[in-house]
Amino acid sequence: MKKIVSIIVSICLILTLCGCSVEKSSEHYYQGDFMAIDYSLKNANSKDTEIIQQKVIEIIDNVEKAVAVDNPESDISKINQSSGEWITVSDVVADMLEISMEYYINTDGAFNPAMYPIVKMWGFAPDNEGKYTETREVPKQEDIEKALLHTDFSQLEIDGNKVRKLDAEMEIDLGGIAKGYAVDMVQKEYLESSSKNQEGLVALMSNILAIGSKKGDKSYTIAVTNPRVDETNNSFFAVVELADMGISTSGDYEKYFMSGDKRYSHIIGKKGYPID
Repeated sequence: MKKIVSIIVSICLILTLCGCSVEKSSEHYYQGDFMAIDYSLKNANSKDTEIIQQKVIEIIDNVEKAVAVDNPESDISKINQSSGEWITVSDVVADMLEISMEYYINTDGAFNPAMYPIVKMWGFAPDNEGKYTETREVPKQEDIEKALLHTDFSQLEIDGNKVRKLDAEMEIDLGGIAKGYAVDMVQKEYLESSSKNQEGLVALMSNILAIGSKKGDKSYTIAVTNPRVDETNNSFFAVVELADMGISTSGDYEKYFMSGDKRYSHIIGKKGYPID
């Protein structure tokens, strides 16, 4: 089975629950039907641990179920299957669509959830899970140009929890925002509303959120993976200091395929081709 953007979601939740007099930590692992969660809790009693586990699972699962393009019952699939009629979506999807529209406009279309048909054309959709690195034919330019005619995300009309496509052939995918949004939801809906002060890291794949700072007002040190580790023999190329902020990265070193000496990744540019 597949979760957000057709990958197994792995969460590392490292929290310090302040206000407890006893210093202790415990490691926890949860394997659901679709996702795996790893997290470490410090200064947390068994009740805190159970509450956090249940809430984190609930938040991540709700986001995934709403946006999974390979689930015909998800809100996004219902939008993609529609032909112009109004579709009622959840608060989560409505919010992500509003945010996506803002970034679509502010980036002049560089961030574009409506590129999903071209993502499929290049072989990076969920139905190709596990085969992303297999060599395959590069799409024909005329096919790409034809698909680009239906990638204007502004042709999606959003009215509260109702959405409709003004271009019936448009298809969307929120995989580019869903993981980061889910991390934000964990912070906003649970951690910030908790009666205890929180410190620690929430990490979901390449999205890492630093909550507060470490003891002594020290930042968390985050290493950024080197996408050319085999060529440079260096496992990371940058270090970022984080406190009360998050970082998200995307690279061409996991989802890509080679055609000749050319690397084609899942990061698609405005012209319908993977960025170089």
